[in-house]
Formats: sequence, structure tokens, C-alpha cells
Amino acid sequence: MRKVFTTLMLVFIIALAGCGNTSSTEEKNNGSTGNSESEPIVFRFATELKDGTPQVKGVNKFKELVEEKSNGQMEVEIYHSGQLGSEKEVMQMLQTGGVESGLITTAVLGNLAPEFQVVDLPFLFPNRETIYHILDGEIGNDILTTLDDKGLKGAAFFESGFKQLTANKEIQSPSDLNGLKIRTMESPIVMDTYKALNATPVPIAFPEVYNALQQGVVDGQENPIASIATMKFYEVQKNLMITNQSYLGYGVIFGKTWFDGLSSELQEVLVASAKEAADFERETVKTDEAAYLEEIKSSGTTVTELSPEKLKAFEKGTASVHEDYAEIVGSDLLSSIKEAVSEFQK
Repeated sequence: MRKVFTTLMLVFIIALAGCGNTSSTEEKNNGSTGNSESEPIVFRFATELKDGTPQVKGVNKFKELVEEKSNGQMEVEIYHSGQLGSEKEVMQMLQTGGVESGLITTAVLGNLAPEFQVVDLPFLFPNRETIYHILDGEIGNDILTTLDDKGLKGAAFFESGFKQLTANKEIQSPSDLNGLKIRTMESPIVMDTYKALNATPVPIAFPEVYNALQQGVVDGQENPIASIATMKFYEVQKNLMITNQSYLGYGVIFGKTWFDGLSSELQEVLVASAKEAADFERETVKTDEAAYLEEIKSSGTTVTELSPEKLKAFEKGTASVHEDYAEIVGSDLLSSIKEAVSEFQK
């Protein structure tokens, strides 16, 4: 009887231990899916842009909103200044699960989903308000969803704004670009834009542009005012031309496998936070842009605003790019955007 009693006690103790392990495992699993307040989901957000830029300020806002809206169920770790790699590397890591979220230019996203390249077409958008109307609407959502079968989830559009041209000489007409080496992103549509203007596009990684300008590897470059100022390109360029030739946008992107593994409530938090942060980021870009332009002028760099007539010559010179890329980006998509632009201007 004593042996039977001892055996029963051992079975009872083992059973209790098993229940304890099950409970512990369940709590751990709940934490990994965001159901346990004691174990929040910590995820990484990567960008190659520097801290202090309007875009990283927008990412900081995204972090604040996510952590607030999720009631602490999620925490965002921000890696700026290319700490986790270049845009292309981050995009690949998003697909493979090496990082959970990031900020990727539309030009780079266009390497995966050609529809994104439409944003980079020269002289397509007349002003910011028109861009926001289109990208925040049905057309923009359709563009974002083209990433779904590429292992990515697009949530919203940030911006750097309209791109301007800097060079060692003043550029007043397309002929002034003949033979000049212009640094561009490694994007076919951007490179072909400068080929259409008889310049030689030279793709160089963003962090290396300053040295390339300083050493004369290239004669000029294009970027929004915020990038020109924060990267100090005006220190090694004598002229800045306000051309608004094209728009530089960014996608707030998540790894789709990771995103799909979250609860629907947390998915909604991420998308809503991204869209709200986009509004904040755009306003920050516009506010900072005015101060940046004054900084550039005070450095001694000559700032030239081209007249509508002169800009028309550049627009005419790049019209072939629209024709060449109509099938690539989708002729229906391009027609829809041009129609929406026209309607919005009425």
C-alpha cells in the first residue's frame, strides 16, 4: 500500500508540473502574438536616411503612434543611417524576415513592382496636393497592393518632395546638360530621363554622392531640397536649379509573412499609424524645406528658379520617357493618373 501511495503521489506531482509548463508555454506564445501585455512584440524599422531628417522624424512619429495605439503591445526599434544596410538590402531582408519594416523609395520598389516607377516619371505631377490626392486614394492603394505577391506589405507613402538639380554650372535649358555626368539613383526610369536630355546618368549609392561630387566623378546630381541640405551637397556644388522635375516618394513597407502573422487588430494599428505618420512627415518636409533653402542660399550656392517657359522645354525633352514606360508601369495606370491629375486641377 505504501508503494502504491508513493507511486500515486509521483504521478500527481508530474501532472502538476506538466500543467505548469503548458501554462508557461501558452503565456510565451501569447506574448509573441501581441496578446500578452508583459511581453510586447519588438520589431525593427530600417532606413538609410540620417537621423534628424524629415523622413526619420516621420519614422519616430510612426513609432510613437504604434506604441500608443497598441497600448504597449508593440515596440519599434529604429535603425537609421543605413545601419542595417542599403535600401536594396533592407528590401531583401523584408522579404526574408531579416527585418520587419522599413522605408524604401518608390524607385527601388519599382525593381520589384514596375507600377511604382510611375511615381518617378518626369513632370507628371504639377504640385504636392495633386500627388497626395492620388497616392492617398484608390490609385495609390492599388499601387501598394502590387507588393502583396512579392513578399511585402505596403502601408503608406512618405516623401522627400520634388527633386531639384545641382551642378557645377548653371543649367537653364536641356542643351546645358549635353555631355554632363549626372548622379542618379540606380533606377532605369530616372537614368533614362537624363539620357533623354543628352546627359550621362551615373548611378551612385546615396551615402557616396558627396565624395563623388567633391572628387569630380560626376558634374551634378538630383535630389529634393531636404536631401541636398542634410547631405551638404551644396558645399561641393555651385548651382541649384529649382526644376521640380520629378517626385521622390517612399513606401512604408512591412515584411508580408511577419505582417500576416499578426492579429488583425495589430495589423490595423500598423497601417493606421503609417498613414497618420505620413501626414506628419509630409508637413515636416514642407516646413523644413523653407529653412533648408535659406541654408543653401547662405552658403553661397546660387539658387535659380526656372521660368515656366524654360521648364516646358525640359518637359518636352523628357516626353519620350512617358511613351517608353507606358507599357512597363501599365498604360491603364498611367492613363488613370493623368486623368486624375487633370480632374483634380479643375
